[in-house]
Amino acid sequence: MTRSQPWVWQLAAYGLPDHTTLSPAAWGPRFDELFRHGLAGLLADAAANHAATLSDAEARQLHDRLDREAHLAVRLEAELIRLEPVLERHDAVVIKGAALAHGAYDAPHLRPFSDLDLLVTSSSITQVLRDLERFGYQRPRPDPAPGYAARVAKATALTHPSGLIVDLHRTLATGTAAHRVDVEYLVANRISIVAGRVQLPAPSWPAHLIEACLHAVIGDGLGRALSVRDVAQIAALPQLNAAEAVRLARSWQVDAPVSLALRAARELLGASLPLELNRAAGDAVGQSELDPIDARAASAQRRLDDVRHSGDLRSRATLVRSLVAPTPRFLRWTYGPGPLPRLYLRRWSDLRRRTADAGARS
Repeated sequence: MTRSQPWVWQLAAYGLPDHTTLSPAAWGPRFDELFRHGLAGLLADAAANHAATLSDAEARQLHDRLDREAHLAVRLEAELIRLEPVLERHDAVVIKGAALAHGAYDAPHLRPFSDLDLLVTSSSITQVLRDLERFGYQRPRPDPAPGYAARVAKATALTHPSGLIVDLHRTLATGTAAHRVDVEYLVANRISIVAGRVQLPAPSWPAHLIEACLHAVIGDGLGRALSVRDVAQIAALPQLNAAEAVRLARSWQVDAPVSLALRAARELLGASLPLELNRAAGDAVGQSELDPIDARAASAQRRLDDVRHSGDLRSRATLVRSLVAPTPRFLRWTYGPGPLPRLYLRRWSDLRRRTADAGARS
């Protein structure tokens, strides 16, 4: 079992086949937790179908939360129309939020999202960043080394003065998985998802299942119920080619985290998986129990793996520089003002501590 409460996983499973009832609960004291897990829409559906009972005050609070989520979603979807020239010019695909809300779930309110996740090939990153800056987006976090966004980073966050956020991805995960996923194949085999007035270019459903699995395990460390629900939701789609998903996971050598995510969907949510995915889940390796992964230690360990296994020499050099000799601008952004020698000493001290933590937990 995970450290999340059983009611979290029961609510996260609501609406899946054979999961249409909830244990009686006082929901108000649990709102902060269920909002953190992204489950407001599922609770609203359960209440509408008399599977959950809310007081008037709880219903108003839930309604206010859903209104805020819906308002943000509409703004983000409108932004996709404005950014359509950038998406088309660079063969970008939309992953996660908007694509899943409209393509995988029965209703968009069941899958909240707070930003736009775009994926392009590494060769396009620099130009897409320039294009987004022309649309008013800015990068609040400087790169720790020149070329970091295009060669090393999983994603680069950009913010707009209106408050909207775009995460520009060059791959689907951090660590060794980042160099194994074939992004060129992924964008070349994209599909189209209808989202209101928008036609979203998105990964094929087998590729999107891989993305959801990597995000649930590597990104969220099995610590957010909505990420596991995404896996179960895509796995239940009639249009999913499950055998192709298994083939991609093996071809990209990410079958271990994919198997773990599928097992989490099956064991934590009681999801019924297609035969091919059920077999893959049975091969899950890694954690003996489905506990949330310590994100800080995992991040440090993945950075060590990156140094050992990242693709080409130029990428490795960029990564090493970002770790041990980041730019002065990055150091001051991270630690604040001060003499550079002192800031570098602080950086190296942090690296030693994080490396020791990762080694102790590996």
